[in-house]
Amino acid sequence: MTHLLVLRTRVTPAGPVLELSGELDHRTAPDARTALRELDLESGQQLVLDLGSLTFCDSTGITVFVAARNHALAAGATIVLAAYPTG
Repeated sequence: MTHLLVLRTRVTPAGPVLELSGELDHRTAPDARTALRELDLESGQQLVLDLGSLTFCDSTGITVFVAARNHALAAGATIVLAAYPTG
């Protein structure tokens, strides 16, 4: 089984957007955490995690969302989960 996660970042006037595509699990979560740490967040910005192309997320993936929240709060920024799968 191939575990693949593609991460894309872009910057908007409101702040950075991290797009996650593929599987977010125990094998790919370290890559996502690294990408989060590399984001330059400033106070008052909004970090957006775009989950529209996420096909799988296990409990380790959920810890990435918690790490993203903590990263945003430490910078004085907010966080939003966008386009999260519901089914």
